[in-house]
Amino acid sequence: MSKYLEVNEQCTFHPGYYIEEYIKETNLTLKQFSSIAGINLKDLTDLINGDKDVDIFYAFRLAYATKTSRMFWLNLQYVYDKNMEEINYERV
Repeated sequence: MSKYLEVNEQCTFHPGYYIEEYIKETNLTLKQFSSIAGINLKDLTDLINGDKDVDIFYAFRLAYATKTSRMFWLNLQYVYDKNMEEINYERV
């Protein structure tokens, strides 16, 4: 899976894109962020690469690590999923 998808001028970003941006902006390593968030390194890498979705388990941990809310992360996942459905529907 990709971190983002663009089709017919529509673009949607997987929440992993925002995780990666946060890590870069805070000058943390993946290992440091993994430790702060309480997410094992493989799962964090899968989230960043768009191979794993943000569920309630990850939303709580990401919210803690980024000082945001769990709803922020769940909404990012919801918007991504909704946009992917719309993009896939338009392809048919």
